[in-house]
Amino acid sequence: MPMYKCPRCRTPSIPIKDKYRAGIWGIIYCEHCKAKLCAYPILLGLLYVVYCWDIAWFAGLYYFTHDYLDFVYMVLGWLLLDALNITLMPLAVMKGSPRY
Repeated sequence: MPMYKCPRCRTPSIPIKDKYRAGIWGIIYCEHCKAKLCAYPILLGLLYVVYCWDIAWFAGLYYFTHDYLDFVYMVLGWLLLDALNITLMPLAVMKGSPRY
């Protein structure tokens, strides 16, 4: 199971489940230094605009074409965005985190 590095202590201590939870506006904690972490809010907000665009685009495409394959494309786009969210979204240390 891949572990992601904590932005404070730089040790690989963030499991993929917690990294995904940070990508859905969750707060996670580093197991090593107990820092309170989140995904960058501005980047996360921009990514959620793309999530909404994915839904609107393929739902609108289905409205005009009546092809159920558009929903498959929507799900594949959603999974691709989730994979990008997990692998590329940087983590930030929140204010009020305990020091070492």
